[in-house]
Amino acid sequence: FIFLVASSVESVASKPETRVRKEFPETLLWTEEHLSENGTHVFDVKVPDTITSWYASGFGVSSSVGLGVAVPSELRVFQSFFVSLVLPYSVIQGEIVTLPAAVFSYVDGACITVRVTLGSSNDYKMISGPNSKVCLCGGRTATVYFKIQPTVIGKISIQVTAQTLSENVCAAYDNVDRSISMTDILVKKLLVEPEGLKQEYTFSNFICPNSPEKIFKYSFNLTLPANFVKGSVYSKITVVGDIMGSSLDNIDNLLEMPSGCGEQNMLKFAPNIFIMNYLRNTKQVNEEIKNKALNFMRTGYQRELTYKRADGSYSAFGENDKEGSTWLTAFVLKSYAQARPWIDVDQKEIQDPVNWLLQKQDSNGCFPTIGTLHHQAMKGGVKTPVTLTAYVLISLLEADIIATHPKLVNASKCVTDSLSNITDSYSLSIIAYMFAKIGDFKTYQSVIDTLNKLAVRKDGMVHWEETKVQETIKEPWYYQASSTDIEQTSYVLLAMLTFGKSSVISDVVPIVQWLSKQRNSLGGWSSTQDTVLAMQALSGFAEYSFGASQNMNVDVKAGETFSHTFKVTKDNNLVSQTVEGVPVPNTVDVVASGDGCSLIQTSVQYNVKEVTLKPSFQLTSSVTQVNEAITAQQSCKPQNIKVCAYYTGVGDSNMAIIDIQMISGFEPNKESLDKARNDKESNIKDIEAKGKSVVFYFEKISSSGTCIMFRVDQTTKVEKTKPAAIKVYDYYDTGKSATTLYEVTEEQCL
Repeated sequence: FIFLVASSVESVASKPETRVRKEFPETLLWTEEHLSENGTHVFDVKVPDTITSWYASGFGVSSSVGLGVAVPSELRVFQSFFVSLVLPYSVIQGEIVTLPAAVFSYVDGACITVRVTLGSSNDYKMISGPNSKVCLCGGRTATVYFKIQPTVIGKISIQVTAQTLSENVCAAYDNVDRSISMTDILVKKLLVEPEGLKQEYTFSNFICPNSPEKIFKYSFNLTLPANFVKGSVYSKITVVGDIMGSSLDNIDNLLEMPSGCGEQNMLKFAPNIFIMNYLRNTKQVNEEIKNKALNFMRTGYQRELTYKRADGSYSAFGENDKEGSTWLTAFVLKSYAQARPWIDVDQKEIQDPVNWLLQKQDSNGCFPTIGTLHHQAMKGGVKTPVTLTAYVLISLLEADIIATHPKLVNASKCVTDSLSNITDSYSLSIIAYMFAKIGDFKTYQSVIDTLNKLAVRKDGMVHWEETKVQETIKEPWYYQASSTDIEQTSYVLLAMLTFGKSSVISDVVPIVQWLSKQRNSLGGWSSTQDTVLAMQALSGFAEYSFGASQNMNVDVKAGETFSHTFKVTKDNNLVSQTVEGVPVPNTVDVVASGDGCSLIQTSVQYNVKEVTLKPSFQLTSSVTQVNEAITAQQSCKPQNIKVCAYYTGVGDSNMAIIDIQMISGFEPNKESLDKARNDKESNIKDIEAKGKSVVFYFEKISSSGTCIMFRVDQTTKVEKTKPAAIKVYDYYDTGKSATTLYEVTEEQCL
């Protein structure tokens, strides 16, 4: 198998018109092609604007000769005269950033005069510039610097033009060529963010106009805290006719959270299973969604295998943990089993975790807690691991271990024997689903009856919660249902759907409405477990409710200046219709009329300079200078950042995340991150540097606290830098968090 890459280009001099370079993707090509009968295939690909070398590889499969892997080919994209611009990941509105524009000339044996110009824009103030002239000889580089101060939020375009001139500024050189005429124009995007801490809240409603008039009306208030940052507000309203629609749009990004451990990785794996099951069962599958979902499943499956241990178990950080985790192994097993209709899952990857779990079962039928149980709610309210046993039993049933298997019978007995001692709704919700899966209607009904007594009924909706929400918290930016509440409510819905099927649809609508109301703007919920379970439960409900007529108008009005009508029909019920710019603050009035149901979401994003809600962690930070010389491209010495976090709740936290945003112009020092990763005293399980943040993972954080320290280096000159955020939070109860700001002052730089 041979894979060849060839190019055809014109020289710069032969092409008088100047093309603007503005396409800079990191990946050029990923495609599947079919060869002709003579074994060849030629296709054209447009090369992006990056001056670089592309490395192409390929493989082929044939029913007659099997697999062939090609030797990688190189394609060099080049022009003899060009300008390059290096931008930071992002800056804050109002900061002054120095932009280095480097001009390259590979014109043999000639020196030329080049004018480098920064384009004007309403999006920023030009502090220095707009142009500079340099002498540039063949094979060399010249760099000029421009200072700008962004004035708007969002992605702004930065245009730099390098153009040869007939005048001579190369007095020191004899080989000056004034006849050369070349121009290169480069446009890059710079992300400008608002000052402060990003906040968001979402009003979600799943509505079905079921009155005789087929009209449903409701109103709600969009408000902002007093300390919001002006100019940072972004709002939108989205209407979709299918309850799964918003999740379909964001199957790769249901949460704005890191995914660097074995459990979090499943967020890009498991939800796709339920989406595909739902679309298949409702005959709504299209190739675009299918290909996207299956790709995420395959990628998630392959990545999850890296967290598998030699004994067949799984843990959050694989072989870096002391032992496997009963809970995570059961979660992975269940997900692998559910994915089998869609992707190839090796039977060994099913059998290995099954064997490990069954080997660990105690003589009384219970499954013990082995490894770190990051999810504290799974421990339940009793001393025996009944809740975990119910969870494992559900996973084994998904893996086609029959309910009459002696090991499963013993596990069921473990739960039944302790049932009279269990009073917390979280444990009961999982147990109800377990008995529904087994088919034990009598015990299931008894547990459901108990759960109905514990249910919270309000505003026509039903849910279950561990602790009563404080009624004093009324502002939308403060209140958020806990992950545990979403999980247990999802388990109850799954249990009812498993036993009742279509006959309980009208009974579970209040539960569905509550779950829908807790959704975030991306179609997920708070963390991995609640998102996976809620997706499974809602997709099950949607299957049984699908098929009703769909012809609805949704009229939205906010104040005197905003109004919009959304039309939802059978033809567009999977399409998320979005309108931005809802005026905030304001009262929003919604009138839905017609047949069918729709999910309506209104989201508001904004920044604040500080969070006033009482934190669940104590968080401290300090910045100290590293006494090293700086380069010409730097205006600030390296800095050491030290962060300490202490849990102020009862006991220890669940798995915890410390997310440290970088000051504009700074990047984390890789060697210092490696050193922090190997620091045994800090108990860091993993570190991720992505975008403008560094994320630290911890199994838990206790009241005695943990401290981390790492170095940051300035890579781009930025003046008047704004403070950056540090946030610590409990991954499974994101409402438990603390946030603080840190800064690097000019005095610290010198």
